[in-house]
Amino acid sequence: MSSQKPTYNVALILFPEVDILDFAGPLEMLSHFSHDIDHKTHGGVFSQHVIAATSSIWAGDCLTVNADTLLSDARAKIDEYDILVVPGGRPDIIQRMAQENSPEVQFIREFASQPAKEGRSEKIILSICTGALFLGAVGALKGLKAATSHAMAIPTLREMCAGSGNGEDRVEIVDNTRFVDGGLNSKGVRVITAGGITCGLDAALFLGQLKTSENMADFVAQMSEYERRRN
Repeated sequence: MSSQKPTYNVALILFPEVDILDFAGPLEMLSHFSHDIDHKTHGGVFSQHVIAATSSIWAGDCLTVNADTLLSDARAKIDEYDILVVPGGRPDIIQRMAQENSPEVQFIREFASQPAKEGRSEKIILSICTGALFLGAVGALKGLKAATSHAMAIPTLREMCAGSGNGEDRVEIVDNTRFVDGGLNSKGVRVITAGGITCGLDAALFLGQLKTSENMADFVAQMSEYERRRN
């Protein structure tokens, strides 16, 4: 008798003028992960859902993206999501959203502050590029070994972490790396932060590897004709 393979629910949170490849790259990579390389097992490993405060989002100043689920509805069932993908955008937009405590910021804060319920897999947050600024603003990086962001946003990330009241538990912010698996934050949620834009491809492959195998991640990279870069 074959046991049922797990499927992980992924929430991709979008906001106005979000960077396109920040969310589209990881979405593409994760969509190809299967429980076996020859795809004999029906269905993918990740069930991905685009969530946003409005029914459609203007992304990258050139693309309209429709949301699968409104943030208000997603928040009501936040425990059903195993993974949260937080893409980046213009730092000034993210800083303003943090100052205004926008619905997106509230959702990220809530997800980052609650460990997985008993019987579910560990909760994971993956930020790409300046998406890490959201995490710094809500204190989600507290307790991590290290974190990263787009190289040009590193000073801003340090400022936002300092402003979130992390105190002596302030995380080390590093640059010149594709991504960082920071381990568990102070609330027991695993946090992976990626550098700028294309770094999200490598971070997504690493995330997929965590839930399947290195061979599967390498296969997805090969199928995508992408030269995978590890830290």
